[in-house]
Amino acid sequence: MNLSQELPTARVLAGDGSSPRILREAEAYQADAAVAATGEDESNLVISLLARREFKVPLVVARINNPRNAHLFTKQMGVDVAVDQAGIIARLVQEEVTLGEMVTLLKMRRG
Repeated sequence: MNLSQELPTARVLAGDGSSPRILREAEAYQADAAVAATGEDESNLVISLLARREFKVPLVVARINNPRNAHLFTKQMGVDVAVDQAGIIARLVQEEVTLGEMVTLLKMRRG
């Protein structure tokens, strides 16, 4: 199943999201939200800036690939929500370790 089948009410267009021409074709100026989720932080920042400043998209979500670049994904750069995959995974692992330690402590208390 492709994305347009999974999201039948959404307009899905494949192309270079950092190209103003492609964003015009996609009618980005009518979008409720834009998601910049490429594998390159530079591209995600360009897409975010274009979506916000050129096309006035009200909500911009961007993927952070390299945690060292997280400080760049700000409102000034057009990003409302920055998704840091590495940070999310690290927090999930930390939660699991914490939960695991708690289970071990509970077992020890029960004797």
